[in-house]
This record gives sequence, structure tokens and C-alpha cells, in this order.
Amino acid sequence: FFSVSRGITMMMVEEKMEANKASASSHGAAFEAMNGDAGKETTKKEQQQETFSPQVLKAVEEIFESRSVKEVREIEVRTRKEADDKQEELRQIIGSSYKDAIANADDLVQMSEETGKLSECITEIKELVKVFGTLDVSEEAEEVSRTNKSGNNADRTRGENQNEQIDQELRDVLYAAGSRVKYLVDSPEQIWGYLEAGSCYEAAKRFGASKIILACLQEKMKVDERIFKTFPLITAQANALHSFSGQISKKSRLALQRVTDTPEQVASALCAVYVVEDIKEPRVLLQILLQSRRAWVRASLRKLNSESDALRLGKALGLICAEIRKATRLARKLFVENEDSEKGTPLFFQTLNQRPMEGNSQFSGVSEPVREDELWHESIRARERSTVAESKESVSSSIQSWLADVAADAKARGKKVFEGLDKCSRVAEAERNANETCEKVERAHLKKLSSGKKSKDATITTSTWSEFSLAFLDKDINILTTLFEEPMLERGKTLLANTLAHVSARKLLNDALKEESIMENIKAGENTDFWLTEDSNNSNTSGAPPGLSLARSLASKIDQSLKSAREDALLLARHGGKSSSSYSTSAYDEKRIQFLEPFVKGEAARGIVGFSSFLSQKVAEIKRDSVKRNRTKDVVVEKALLCGRLAHVIATHSGEIALILGPASEWYNVKTSSGSGSGRAAGSKIPRQSESNRILTEVNEALLLASDEAFSIWVDFVSSLCVKDLEENLLNDDQLELAHAPHDWETIALGTSDDVTIELPALPSSYVLEMLHKASRLVSKVGGHVLSKRALKHFADALGNGAMSAYANFLGLSDSSVSEKVQLLNNTELSEKGALQMLFDQRLVHDFLAGGMKPSPEAPKLANEKARVITQSLIKGLDPIDWATYEPYLWENEARCYVRCSVLLGSFVQLYKLHKDVSTAASKKRTPTSSTTSTASETLRFSYLPVSLPALRGGSGRDAEKGEVDWGVIQDLKDESNEQSNVFSKIASFF
Repeated sequence: FFSVSRGITMMMVEEKMEANKASASSHGAAFEAMNGDAGKETTKKEQQQETFSPQVLKAVEEIFESRSVKEVREIEVRTRKEADDKQEELRQIIGSSYKDAIANADDLVQMSEETGKLSECITEIKELVKVFGTLDVSEEAEEVSRTNKSGNNADRTRGENQNEQIDQELRDVLYAAGSRVKYLVDSPEQIWGYLEAGSCYEAAKRFGASKIILACLQEKMKVDERIFKTFPLITAQANALHSFSGQISKKSRLALQRVTDTPEQVASALCAVYVVEDIKEPRVLLQILLQSRRAWVRASLRKLNSESDALRLGKALGLICAEIRKATRLARKLFVENEDSEKGTPLFFQTLNQRPMEGNSQFSGVSEPVREDELWHESIRARERSTVAESKESVSSSIQSWLADVAADAKARGKKVFEGLDKCSRVAEAERNANETCEKVERAHLKKLSSGKKSKDATITTSTWSEFSLAFLDKDINILTTLFEEPMLERGKTLLANTLAHVSARKLLNDALKEESIMENIKAGENTDFWLTEDSNNSNTSGAPPGLSLARSLASKIDQSLKSAREDALLLARHGGKSSSSYSTSAYDEKRIQFLEPFVKGEAARGIVGFSSFLSQKVAEIKRDSVKRNRTKDVVVEKALLCGRLAHVIATHSGEIALILGPASEWYNVKTSSGSGSGRAAGSKIPRQSESNRILTEVNEALLLASDEAFSIWVDFVSSLCVKDLEENLLNDDQLELAHAPHDWETIALGTSDDVTIELPALPSSYVLEMLHKASRLVSKVGGHVLSKRALKHFADALGNGAMSAYANFLGLSDSSVSEKVQLLNNTELSEKGALQMLFDQRLVHDFLAGGMKPSPEAPKLANEKARVITQSLIKGLDPIDWATYEPYLWENEARCYVRCSVLLGSFVQLYKLHKDVSTAASKKRTPTSSTTSTASETLRFSYLPVSLPALRGGSGRDAEKGEVDWGVIQDLKDESNEQSNVFSKIASFF
């Protein structure tokens, strides 16, 4: 195995060497075309290396001695891979070099051929020189030459005089032409010098003079060809001269974009454009000037990309507005009237038609420029005749159109300019800084103008912008408002919409609805059994349900967002970004507030309605989550209560909603704190006409609808608990079978004698009072009288319907028809005493929860119908004569019990407030049968609220073990309140 592995390694090394040899051979073959001999020698050297060197063999031996078989195999695989990679790399290198060699080979061959031809030509020239050097001049030729010279001497003498005259004339012509050619040659340098110095019109005049020189030269060249033969570069100079037309025009237009140039420099640039581009109407130049300033404004706006610093942004906008004011004043000075001139000639026309001073010529250095001066002055006169100053109205109209275009540019770019400002206060700050910067630059500019004032009418130039605008543009144009008011207000609207979307309140509500937060509320509210006072401004009052405190805290966030939006709108409405606490009647502010008011109202309404929809969605999620995950009812109910309380608090305690949806004139001078209670107090001071506002009505309806949806979960839960207890107690009530009256019934004497008496219930069954008191405690636990009255009404309706259904089911009444005989659900017989007690209990429950038997639009129809069927069915089982005797006394007892329990069950009494004219004083003919005959002691009326469970009246069955209720003898007291306090003191003694 060792020998086999060694053989494999030797083969691997051999293949590697062969690869190197093949690559070297390929490399030599590639370069053989350029250097054949060198390639052959290289190939021979490579071919000689056929045997392995001792170093290679020694390295292989060391590998097999020091490595295992597995390691040798790994070395073999790695070495083979390296050999393949090197071979591929060498192949690519040689291939690319070969292509370069082939490409260069043709060039080398061509160079060799051309060099050979050149060498042959040089050789031929050398031979010819040698031949001509050996030639001699013959004597005959010399004789002929002497004869010709002697014959021509006489002719030469005669022609010398003529040649001198011709030469003088030629010199004059060529001197004049040469001076003009020199003028043309110097013109490019002169023109570039003027352009670099900013004297565009001087460059244009040099250009125009050069054109006149060139035209005159071309006319003379047609007459005398010697000029062209002497100065052939005239043609080249003509081409170079024509190229300067575009250069001067370009430089002049670029100069117009420099806002730092003086009016004289601007006039020079305009004159250059006018002359070079051969413009016929000055109105075109006005458009060129205004468009150059418009381009500068666009460039400046592009630099203001999402600037977040209000100070820097305001300064930049102020500089733009100041430059637009400056451009307007400049346009008047250039094209309408120049107050610095004695005649008031516009600066443009004054510069354009300016003539050279006497003794100076435009063609300095030119020999006798008579013709050129004539043409130059003729061109000036032609311009004077063709150029007519624009009227003030025309220039003013052009400037106003230009301002509209610049405003369109600002509007298009406004989103990028102002999107870096994240608060309305910063938008107003940027506007304020822009105003201050603009006025500061304007004052500095006017101060500079006033220092050089010459004419008496120069006051319009140094007047304020408002005065200048009224005099020149015929109206007071505010540049900042014209350009940036709409973009600023659009940004402000975006920020207001974000504020009124109540995103932070939604996030806080999501956090509050998390399982951990809800469990904390449930744990904190376990010992809560008292109420938060309605007028309290502190939501953290001891005893307040934690969920109610959290709801009020979230509602205060909504109120604060509305207040912030209102204040931001007032800040944006102030022209110039100045804050004020009083309503403004200025034209600018009126316009802004009219622009912002409908938007703010619409967004505020959409924000509240959207938040109401968000609450409804959360309620729907709570319902779905409770079904899917089988959440405990406590968690589900607490979440629903939080949503319902929040919607109710916003609808009833937020003064900002009515305020922000009211007239904008009432947004001022209203100070509200962040608390919801004070917000309601502030809102109550505004005219209540906002309550009749359609938008406010829609908002309140949306909030109340969301509140009802949320509270419905709590209503269904607690009403089912109470009804379930009632159903169980009805099934276990043994007193319904009693044939004799319980001892706590009231004995009533009939007629004038006490011999004829009847016994009727004066109190409800213990479980009925327990159910009503439990319901009242549940109401108190979630807020009591602070709870939404709509939620309390829904709870009473649901509990009333459930209680009446429980009685109907217990009596076997399955439909709305009156049954001749009731069949109890527990298959027992209902006695007459039991029927009277059930009539009393059912009527009391119906009075508290459903508004009694009198028709009421607020009372639940279903509960009333069931109560009517139950009552009539129970009456059917009684003797008609007995019932006629019992009925007035029974209902009187029930009414007196209703009044006595009105404080204990005050949560439900406030819904309908029945039996207002019923007295709690007992008649002398009414005497309860009791072992206690002493009158209850008089105490203070309700020293504390009876909030614990009432005592159960005694009786047989399961109630017998719970003791008796000793009401004592109810005497005829002068003060009804004392009697009421005595009764409830007795009740409290059993709690």
C-alpha cells in the first residue's frame, strides 16, 4: 500500500510538472512571432526538465514518512486542485497575452515597412545631392547672362520712379488694412477682458465695432485683392469673431442671475443681450431679467430641502422675499423711471444710447476710421428710434404675472421646503423669522439707495415696500404671503391632521388593553365599593375605580390634542407668525382663519368619529378574542368597560369638542387645563349653539354608539349574574306554598272596626331585595352615578327583561297570552299568600327596572308586556272578591316600599322616579305582626349609606336559619323623614 500511495504521489507531482512545462511551452509559442529565437531557446530549456529533481523526491519521501495515509490522500487532493487552478490561470494569462501579441504584430510589420520606405527616400536624396554637386556652369550661359543685364539697365531706371509711387500707395493701403486687422486680432482679448470684469455692454460694443471693421475690410478686399494676399488671416478672424456672439450672450445672461450686481451692471448685461441677440422690443429684456430672477428663486428653493431648523429656514425665505422686492424696484428703475437721472430716463435706455465722449472714438488705434464712425453713430441713432420705453402699467402687469409664476414655483416646491418642520409652532416661527429677515434686508437696501439719491422724486425708491407697491403696482402685495402662505398653511394642515388623528391616544389605549394592565386594574378594583364624586377634577380620588381613572386620563389626552390643534390653528391664522390672545379682524388674518376653520372642524370631527370607530373595532376584537381564547369574563368585561368609559367621558366631559366645532371667533380667550373636568367647565362658558350643530351631533352620536357597544358586554354579563340568582332563588322559595301569612306581613284593619283585618306583604322577598341590591352594588363598583346613564338604562332594561322572563318561566308562561292557571317550574302549588308575595315582588322589580305599569316611551316594551301577563295570570288564580279587597292595599304597600328603598337602590330610582306623591307614614290601621312592640328610636337620617347586603326576612325553609327581621311598630310620626331614618336604621342593624 505504501508503494502504491508513493506511486500515486509521484504521478501527481509529475502531472504538475508537465502542466508547468506545457504552460511554459504555450507561452513560448505565443511570443515566437515577435522573437522566434528566444522562444526556441526557452522551449528547449523547458524540454530538458524531464526528470524529477532530488528536492522533489526528498519532499515526497518526507511526506510518506511523517504523514498518515488519510493525510497523504488529503494532500494529494489539495495538490491536484492547486495544479488545476494554476493551469487554468496560466492558460488565461497566456491566452490574453497572445491576443495582444497578434494585435500588435500587424502594427509592427506596418511600422517596419514604412521605416524601410523612409530609409530608401533618404538614400535617394543623398545620391541626388552628390550628382548636382558635380555639375559646372558653361561659358555660353555666362555670356547670355551678361547681355541681358546690360539691356535691362535702361528699363530699370525708367521703372524705378513708377515703382516708388506704386509702393507708397500700397503702403498706405496696407497700413490702413493692417491697423484694422490688428483691431480684429486684439478684439478677442479685449472682449474676454470686459466679460471677466463684468462689463458686458463694453464687450458687446467691442464686438459690434469689430463687426463694422470686418465689414469695411471685406468691402475693400473686393476692390483691392492685395489686402487679402497680404493679410490672409482676415478670413480666420471673421470666423473667430462670429463665435463671440454666443459667448457674450451666455455671459450676459449668467450675469443677470447674479443678484449681487449693481443696477449699472445689470443694465450693462441687458444692453449686451439686446445688442448681441438683436432684440427689437425692451419688453423682451424685462422678461429675460424677471426669468433670471425666477431661476435664482427656484435654485434657492432647491437648496431648502426638508430644513428642520425654523431659524435657518426663515432667514432663507426672508432673503428670497427681499430679493424679489429688490428685483421689482430694479425693474422700475431700468424700464420705467430712474430717479438717479436728472431727466428720469430709465437706466437701461440711458446705458444703451450712451455716446462716446467728445475726442474719444470706439475705433481707437484704427487708421482714419471715418467710415466706421459713420456706421457706428448710425447704428446708435437707429436704436434710439426703435427703442421705446414701456409704460408703467405694462411693466407693472408683467411683474404681477411674474410674481404669480414664482408663487406657482414656490407652491410646487413648498412641500419639500416645509416638510422638515414637525410642529405648527415651528412653521409660525419660520414665518416670523422670514418677515424679520426680509424687513432687515429691505431697510439696509433702502439705506444704501438713500445715500445716492439725486432727484427730488427719489422718495418712491426709498419708501417702504408697502408704499412702493401701492404706487407702482397699484396694490399692497405681501411677497411672503403671495409666495409661501399656501405651502405654509398646507404644511400646517398636515400637522393639524396628524394631531387630530389622535395616534398617541390610540397607542395608549392599545397598551391599556393589554392583559397585564387589565389584570392590574382588576386587582386594584377588588376593594372599590364607593364612587368618584361627579364634580371632582382629580381622576385619582380615593375609591374611584381604576378603569375610570385610566379612562379619564386617556380622555384628557384627546382633550389636550384638540386644545393643541385649536391653539396651533390660531397661531397659523396670525399673519407673520405672531401669537395673540384676541380675535383679529385684519384682512390677512380673516382670510387665513376662513381657510383653516372648516378644515380644523372637519378634521376634528373625523378624528373623533375615527376614534369612536377605533373603539368599536376594539370592542369587536374583545368579543372575538373572548370566544376564541376562552378568556375569563373579568378580563373581557374590564376591557369593555375601559372602552365604554373612555367614549362616555369624551362625549360628556370634553369641553374642547364643542369649542373647536364652534365658531372660530370663540377659539380665543379660552383657558382650559389638561384635566377633563376643567375642560368641561370651560366648554360650558361658550354659547350652547354648538350643541345644535350638526357636526357636533354626529360626533356625540358616534361616541355614544361606541360607548353603548362597549357597555353592552358589561350589561350582558352582570344582568345574567343577577337573573341567574333570581331563577335559583325562585326554585328554592318554600314560602310560595304557605297557606298562612308570614309573621312579618302587615295587618290592615278594614272599616271602622279592628275586628275585620287582612294581612298583606309590606316587604319584598329577601332574594328579590338581594338581587336589586347586588345590581346596585355592581353599578357602584363601576362608577355609580358617574356611570353613563345610557349604560345604566341598558343595564336596567336588560335586568328587567331578564327578571320578568325568569318569573314568566317559573310560572310556566311561555307566550304573551294570559294563563288561566299557572304551573310552577318546580312542580309545586302556588298558594294565595305566595301569589300575593310574588305580585308584590314582581311589581317592585318592575317599578325599579322598567318604570312601572304606566306607559312610558323610555320603558322597555318587552318587560312591560311580560309584567302585564305575569300580573294578570297571578290575579286569575285569586278569588275576584278577595283580590278586589287586596289590590289597593297591596299596591300601596309596594309603592311605600319603593319609596323606602329609594336611597338603597338610588341607582335605579333616578331612571324613572315613580311614586313621588306616596307618603312613607303608616296608617293607624296598619300594624305589623311582631313580637317587638317598641317604637324604633329616632336617629339622624342615614348617617351612612346602607351599601352592604340587606338582612333576609325570616321564614320557613332555607330562610328560617337566617333569623327574623324585626321592623318594630311603625307609629304615626309628625316628621316623615324621622320614620324613614328609623326604618333604615333597623335595616342597617341586620346588615
